[in-house]
Amino acid sequence: MIYGNEYADKWTQNLFGYRYYFLNPIRQNYGHIKALEKLLNIEENKFFPIVVFSSATTLKNNYKSSVIYNSQINKHIKKYQEEIILDDIYELKNKILIANINTKEVRKNHINYIHKKINEYEYNICPKCGGDLIYKKGKFGYFKGCSNYPNCTYISKKK
Repeated sequence: MIYGNEYADKWTQNLFGYRYYFLNPIRQNYGHIKALEKLLNIEENKFFPIVVFSSATTLKNNYKSSVIYNSQINKHIKKYQEEIILDDIYELKNKILIANINTKEVRKNHINYIHKKINEYEYNICPKCGGDLIYKKGKFGYFKGCSNYPNCTYISKKK
């Protein structure tokens, strides 16, 4: 069974009584789209993000984003009939291949860069309830907390 909030950093998989945590695939997908948008010089609205899980998986939550089972993928893709990218598809493919990471050193540098960017990025949406994160003053100084306090007590640990 897999469950997780669309805005959470991580999702949880319960498997044979054990809990495993993994990065939120909706957020990962969004990061991939932003990278492709920049690399290919194509607007974000030209992409249709889909997160696909095996049919053997049980998804606990309903999602606004396209989170589907592999048995639904053909039907889901067929919903999009309009041709929206008029560029030469082979040119786009070559741009992706050139930008592909194919050595351990480049991959390590890329991962370090991504971690640095994640630490710099300020999230302004509460991962627990979807409310706004706002600056507040506490007895230890200023911090970012959920605007839905006291119903939500989330505090951002990112600076």
